[in-house]
Amino acid sequence: YEMISESLRLPLRLTSSLSKVVHKKTDGNPLFVVEFLHSLVKEKLLYFSLTSKRWSWEADVIDLKCLKDDVAKLLTRKLLNLPPKMLEGLKCASCFGSQIFTSTLLCLSDVKSIDSKSIDVMGALEVGVECGLIERSVAMFQFSHDLIQQAAYELIPVVEQPWYHKM
Repeated sequence: YEMISESLRLPLRLTSSLSKVVHKKTDGNPLFVVEFLHSLVKEKLLYFSLTSKRWSWEADVIDLKCLKDDVAKLLTRKLLNLPPKMLEGLKCASCFGSQIFTSTLLCLSDVKSIDSKSIDVMGALEVGVECGLIERSVAMFQFSHDLIQQAAYELIPVVEQPWYHKM
């Protein structure tokens, strides 16, 4: 609740209706909250009113919005908006599951895409860290959420999946 109140720079009493709906839709997962709020702004369900000089919304309309499929679609859309080289790297990394050890990445230094273009998996993961899609520790990279890994993997056409798994 406080995250939304602080983000919109409004007191909790004014954001409680929106916060309740967003929490119900996202189970309070911060990643999903952020993505859901972005989608509300994009769809103009959450907007800045110049007349009232504050953020406005219709909680009832937002409550009708189906989120289960939306989270996957939001993440897929976010991935598709990434530069193609970064997306290729994340798709490669997704074949290893939700986490990939740095030592494994060293073996992937000369990976080529199906159309023989060089893929910089390590570089893609580094940029993924900056975008909040990936988390990094000393020994490994990990997708911030399983749904991100799943969305990246599902962007690989089925006919190309065997090729990705052979690299």
